[in-house]
Amino acid sequence: MHVILHIGPHKTGSSSIQSALRKNVTSLRDQGFLTANDAEQAASALPLLFQSERAFHPRIRRQHPTWGQAQGWSEQHWVALEQSARSLPDHTSIISSEHFSSLADPAPLIARLRRTFDKITVISYVRDPVDLYVSSIQQNIRGGRRLVDLHIPSDFPFGIRRQIDRYAAEVGQQNVVVRNFSRDNLVGGDIVLDFFATVSQLDRPVALASSFVNEAFPGAVVAWLMVMNESYERVVETDLRIELLARLDSIAELKAFPKLHLDLPDFIAAIRARTRDDCQWLNATCLQGQRPLHIEPPTLSAPLTAPLTAPLTTDAERLQLRQWILQALTPEALALLLSATIRIARPDAAAVPRRRAHKAATAAIPDAGNRRADGPERNAAPPARIAKKGQ
Repeated sequence: MHVILHIGPHKTGSSSIQSALRKNVTSLRDQGFLTANDAEQAASALPLLFQSERAFHPRIRRQHPTWGQAQGWSEQHWVALEQSARSLPDHTSIISSEHFSSLADPAPLIARLRRTFDKITVISYVRDPVDLYVSSIQQNIRGGRRLVDLHIPSDFPFGIRRQIDRYAAEVGQQNVVVRNFSRDNLVGGDIVLDFFATVSQLDRPVALASSFVNEAFPGAVVAWLMVMNESYERVVETDLRIELLARLDSIAELKAFPKLHLDLPDFIAAIRARTRDDCQWLNATCLQGQRPLHIEPPTLSAPLTAPLTAPLTTDAERLQLRQWILQALTPEALALLLSATIRIARPDAAAVPRRRAHKAATAAIPDAGNRRADGPERNAAPPARIAKKGQ
């Protein structure tokens, strides 16, 4: 039996692929393919068995209060996947999750798949690192991260080469397919059409309509959320937060504002220099016959008489990052954002117990107010102050 494992990574159209899978379960089965009944849920659930507790982020915590419950939910999805595949052994299974790309060691995942499947093919997409940086910034802010938690160009991780190497070591380089996410490289300029065209080449013909979801917020909305995140505790995703994001996403006038666009030469140069070697490797090893990733030529040495520009410090980079994002908050956008954010009516009564449940869940988590859902403590009070407060 054959399984096609789509590993993302993040910000390369995975949500659109999963949406297409969920909407076409019956059509896919008729064409010889199996997928989860709810591909978006499976995308979150299936990787959890192989992730550390750092993956216990607010959206999962909202549904499953403990890590043990979350892993039990993952196991249920694995059992359903395996039973479905064994019931129709002549069908090819498709699994999609961007979280597979961030596994520190994919060996346990591949071992679990080999319990059911005798052929494993991995599909991964790769995105231009500058575009990826911008997209990751807006997605992290949308997810509740504060400015101090965002990557700056000097520490931006572009780990796709390492991820591909890890999977190639498990299934063989010949069984890893990498596609350039650039629109002019995708079939029809569409990630869903490109994915299923790739699947058709690997297995048997399959045809589905496109399904585009998770469109990026305009820059003004991203800037507004960055400001609001300074007072948002990212422990459990609340109903009020979800409702606010939905309201901001529904306002047609806001959608007319431009998306974030990186126009800072220092940032672009830093990202290009940091990712040059990996992009060269990807072009030579994985993207032959496709549009190559953009590579800036190495900067020629400046004459000795020319003044040298000192590199930005970390604080200077973060300050510049903040200024770049906040410039999207024009007076026109701000007026719309204020109207969308401030209620003129009380929330429905059903929201009250949910908010109390959120407080209870937060109270049950040690140091919830000082701990990121996927990282170390932050701004913890010093021991002396704690002792004094307890006196």
